[in-house]
Parts: sequence; structure tokens; C-alpha cells
Amino acid sequence: MENILNLLHFCIVYVMIWAIGLESLRSFYNKISDNVRGRIPSVMVRNREQFNPSDSKTSLSTTTKEKFLKGIATAAALLASVAPLSACGESYSEPTSDATSTSQETQDSTPSVEETSSPSPEAREIPEIEGLDNLLDSLDNAKDTNDKRAAFINYTNMHANSESAKLDIDEFGQITTTYEELPGVMKNIGEHSAYSINLMAKSYFKLVDEGRVEQADEMRDAYLSSMAIGHAQEVIYWLFEGYKDPETKYRQYEALDLFPLDGQPNKIFESTGKDGLSPKLVRNNANNADPCSDEGDLTRCNGLNYGGRIPKYQAAYLTGDGVEEIMTIVNTDRGSAENLNFDPSKEQSLDAVSDRTVKIRVAPAIIDYRAIGGPGYYQKQGSPLPFTINGEDVPAYEIPEIQNAWDNIKKD
Repeated sequence: MENILNLLHFCIVYVMIWAIGLESLRSFYNKISDNVRGRIPSVMVRNREQFNPSDSKTSLSTTTKEKFLKGIATAAALLASVAPLSACGESYSEPTSDATSTSQETQDSTPSVEETSSPSPEAREIPEIEGLDNLLDSLDNAKDTNDKRAAFINYTNMHANSESAKLDIDEFGQITTTYEELPGVMKNIGEHSAYSINLMAKSYFKLVDEGRVEQADEMRDAYLSSMAIGHAQEVIYWLFEGYKDPETKYRQYEALDLFPLDGQPNKIFESTGKDGLSPKLVRNNANNADPCSDEGDLTRCNGLNYGGRIPKYQAAYLTGDGVEEIMTIVNTDRGSAENLNFDPSKEQSLDAVSDRTVKIRVAPAIIDYRAIGGPGYYQKQGSPLPFTINGEDVPAYEIPEIQNAWDNIKKD
């Protein structure tokens, strides 16, 4: 009877692992993906708490999450190697093996997680990054959010390989424009954001590789308090943290390696507004989904409390690690630069003016960065993350450009 119970337990565990797929679990860990965030213990991801990098009491360490993942991977490897799958009703052809092989040899032949998932360190060496030390000096001397934002935007401008991705800012890190000109400005801001995330990741990784971890963390925290909010803030924090762990650092590199430093992002789709206007991110209090999920209300994700119809730029990019989405919004004000001198994760300014030719100040903030998953176990059709087409929200799985990217990834 005990043997039957043990066999039944094995079958249940095997079917669960087979159905979910180790790759899906690894993808979740690497990207803090929304596909499964509602199906894991709440201790692993704080969905509704205000992000605080110093809140060590409620944050789950990356090492703990990695041990969790390694435990699953090890269990799967053992299940695959020590038990015949036919016991669970699976059709399985046992490979021929040397009759003299010992159990130790069988165990040694199973690759470890590190052997199968981590490329060699040499393949991930980051070259020198121009202006990095100057950025750190600027941040040391920064007095407020305006100073930090100006430092990060100027640093990204230096590395943007497209003129349209370079932002024309004043000394306060703000853009002066009008609502009439805003759609074109939002396009520039969105392109800049792709360069910004890619550059900041490589800059952080470079500092960690050089043993300058404290400086790396200070730079990251300054970035997350001036340039990133909501879901983007949460994901960037965890991916950067994961790079400190030698066992996970190269997977984190892959998750944030949008393109080479001397390259350009591969944009495959961008949201569009109605009648030539900027697309909008609109608060929806009737949306009861997890605010940080693919179907959630991002204006309430990770402690945000944004309202109104917020101008946004949203695009999907094809990277070596899949399809990624980046969304950037702006805070606006027709007054002085001081009116936008605040941490955008804690405050909002949305100046509504009837005259579209009146000058306004604009300060960008990246609100979303995530993988857009294709059809799978949890999302049969693929990600329902909404993109805006001519002012109407359309789920990602209905967009041909994104579908084609998923199909090509499958073929590869």
C-alpha cells in the first residue's frame, strides 16, 4: 500500500512539472512575469505594497528565490532520471545504457542547473562605458529629482544611436513643448526609454562586475526614484538585485540585454492614439485584476495612485530573450520647473489645458517593463496585455506583429 501511495505521489508531482514546464518557471523568476504572479505565494512578490529598496524586512532575497527554483529543477531532474514514466501512463522508450554503469555515474551524467543555464563569464563581459563615472559624480552632487533626471537623460543621450531618441531637455531634466506637439515628443521619449533601460542595466552590471556594488546600488536607487515607477520600478529592482548572485547573474543579463550598446532596439509595434493624438493610459477603478498583472490597472500598481487620461508611449521590442514591452508616461505642468521636482512614484501632475498651443513642461517616467509571453499553460492565447490602436485597447495576442514574433521564436 505504501508503495502505491509513493507511486501516486510521484505521478502527481511529475504531471505538475511536465504541465507547467521548467522553462516557464525559469522565465517567471528571471522576469518576475505577470503570467503567474497571482499563482505563487504572496511572500515572493509584493504586488500591492509601495516599493522601497531599503525595506529588507518584507523583501524576499534573490538567493531565496533561486533556491526555490533550483529545488524545482533538481526535483525534475531526479524524477526524469530515477523513475520510469510509464508508471504514470506516459509512453516512454528507455534509452539503452551500459550495464556496468554505476549509480554514481548516472547521477553525474545529469547536468546541474548551473551547467545547463549559465553561459560562460567570458561571453558576458561588458566593455567600458563612456561617461559612467561622470554620471556617478553628477548623482553625488544631485540636490533633487530634477538634478537626477537631468543626469540620467544626458547620460542616455550620449549613448543613443538615433537622433530621435535624444531628448532636448533643460537644466532641470524637463522638456518644454505643447499638447499640439506632444505626440511627436512622446515618440522621442519612448525611444529614449528603450535606450535608457538597456544602458542602465549594463552600467549597473559593469559596476557590480568591478566590485563597486555600493555605487551600483546608489545609482539604481537614484534611477528608480526619478525615472521609473510602478511595475517598471519593481521589475528593474529585482532584475538588478539578481545580478549580484553568481548563480543567477547571467540569466539577469539576458533578461535586460535589449540590444548591444552600439546597436539599436528592434521595435516591432507601437501604440497609437485617435486622430493623431497621443495614446492614453486611463485609470479604471472597476478593474479588479491585480494592478501589476497583464490585465491590471497600471495606474495603481506597486503603490501608484495615478488618475486621469495620461499620455503614454508604448512599444513592443524583439530581443534575444523574447518580446518585451516598455511603456512611458509623462507628468506635465504649465508652471515652473519646481512643480515637477518630485519623486514620480509618490506624486503626479497632469495639467489639463484647453489651449493646445500653450507651453507646458514635461517630465518622463517609465511605468512598465515586462516580457510579453506567447501562448502557454497559463495564457492559452498569449498575453492579454493591452496595446492601444487608434485609441482602442487591443490585447497583445490579437496584434499580428506580436503574433508573428511569437511564431518566429517557436521556430527558432
